[in-house]
Amino acid sequence: MFNKDKREFLFYFLAGFLISLPMIISTISNPDIGWHIASGRYIVENFTVPRFDFMSWTKYGTQWIDTEWLTQLIYYLVYSLDGYRSLYILKLFNMFLMGFSFSLLVKSFKVSYFNIIWLLPAFFFSAINLLDLRPDNYSVILFILLFILLNRITDDDSLSSKTLIEIAVMFILWANIHPGYTYGLIMIAIYFSGMLFNENLGYIYGDTKKIKFDRSKKYLTILITVFVSTLINPYGYQIYSVFFFHFSNLADCQRYINEWQAPDIVDLNLFYFYVFAIITIVVYLYNFLKTKKTDFIEVFLLLFFIISAALYTRLNIYAVIIVSMIFIKVFQKYFSNIKFKILCSVVFIAPFYYIFYKASVIENSDLINNKYYSSFGSYSSVDFIKDNIKYFKNLKIYNGYNVGGFLDSELYGVVKTFMDGRYLFLDMLPEHLEAYTTKDSWEKFSNKYGFDMAVISIHPHAKIKGYQTKIGKENYNFQRPYYYELFDPDKWALIYFDKRSMIIIKRSSAGADILKDNEYNLIKPYDFDRLYIDTLINKKIVKDIKKELINYIRKYNGNDESFSDVFVYIYKDMIDIEKGRFKY
Repeated sequence: MFNKDKREFLFYFLAGFLISLPMIISTISNPDIGWHIASGRYIVENFTVPRFDFMSWTKYGTQWIDTEWLTQLIYYLVYSLDGYRSLYILKLFNMFLMGFSFSLLVKSFKVSYFNIIWLLPAFFFSAINLLDLRPDNYSVILFILLFILLNRITDDDSLSSKTLIEIAVMFILWANIHPGYTYGLIMIAIYFSGMLFNENLGYIYGDTKKIKFDRSKKYLTILITVFVSTLINPYGYQIYSVFFFHFSNLADCQRYINEWQAPDIVDLNLFYFYVFAIITIVVYLYNFLKTKKTDFIEVFLLLFFIISAALYTRLNIYAVIIVSMIFIKVFQKYFSNIKFKILCSVVFIAPFYYIFYKASVIENSDLINNKYYSSFGSYSSVDFIKDNIKYFKNLKIYNGYNVGGFLDSELYGVVKTFMDGRYLFLDMLPEHLEAYTTKDSWEKFSNKYGFDMAVISIHPHAKIKGYQTKIGKENYNFQRPYYYELFDPDKWALIYFDKRSMIIIKRSSAGADILKDNEYNLIKPYDFDRLYIDTLINKKIVKDIKKELINYIRKYNGNDESFSDVFVYIYKDMIDIEKGRFKY
């Protein structure tokens, strides 16, 4: 079926992919996956793409150009099969396609296939921050395939109609999958300008008076063709408004959104990439000084994508692809040397496994427990809202940025959310973050939007605040999560919590029944120090604490997301406190 060359290529690709598995098998953690699923569901139910926001009550009816609609349709259809487990399989398949396309790029340079064993893990390792289930996966795959096609025609004097059609079809697909098609347009523009420089060095140095377009015009033809191709989408030219929105709001994107921020050099994988890039650039410059020859396509590609990656973390993976190509070119003569192969295999694979062993305990335990998605929200909090929807259906619900996507999907058709990870909400992020600084800022924020209840994403490593209280002659120090400073208990009641979420409701908006059956005045998430301090101040409060503990354990016993396991031990402590056996 396959000749020897293809069998050898597939063998080394599969070997490299298996070596790369430790980082690839991580669970899905993309906080936006929920609103992608919700959008896909909307498309299936309405037989059209969304043109206005339908998920939130704050931006409801606002124009929304959904440039990822085709990816979202795929996500929803796959999700419909077996939930997040089927999406996890899709994630692995996407990683497989990314790895295969990168291996094809290596193959196109006609180096020993053995080098895929270390180049592929190095590729995944350097871009590990983007190895999640994201629409970007398809942009990376198409970017690599485009790269291969553009390299293939570099030395051709003419452009075949077959190649032009292939690239045009690629961009029609790309423009409906992810706005990363703009990186493809930029790469083609770089090939055009670089080739224009290459063939006009004589004009630049004054040796000739005529500008040549013989070899560069094919890239101009491609550029014009693919630009027109991108307009074949449900939104037409409006998809470019997304690019211009990002461009005009780069400062805010970088300030408030992690993936748009500059990379942190202390991250081992990013540090590793820049060492990789610096070695490549140094050797490239050395070769230039030695031969006085260079390829301006390569120079422009390196400059643009390395600078972009240095400014924005999300562009790191494209720089990895470009640097890998230049690395192969400058070290090509060594790629058949056995010592070089062994050295690179050790240098590039060892740190990869260092990272793996740091992360493996968490990731493997999640997979063993059939948890394929590490969300910022909890299913139990969603169930609580659904079970009590008669109390909440007319209330405005607040939620944070990261948990919004999860709620978009899980509460689809039940209630509308406050915000999610779409760029529609970029203008709301400053005041959203400001709201979490003081009690006054929270009240100002809640009054401005008029929401009645809030779903707050919490975790055990949230910022804490230290306190000191004097009881009798003793001083006691204790800590509480910072967010308890924000919510006035006279205005806000805690009606639900688990290890990931808590729900508070305005007393003025809550019915007596919901508070009677669900309010917690004493036990609160990750607020255990304060609970024991309360018993020192007043031993009589132990009875009320036990009552709330019993109520919580009875409702949520056996629920992995709940605090029922922790509260069983705290209940035993309360008994010991009552009997005077507890040692503080």
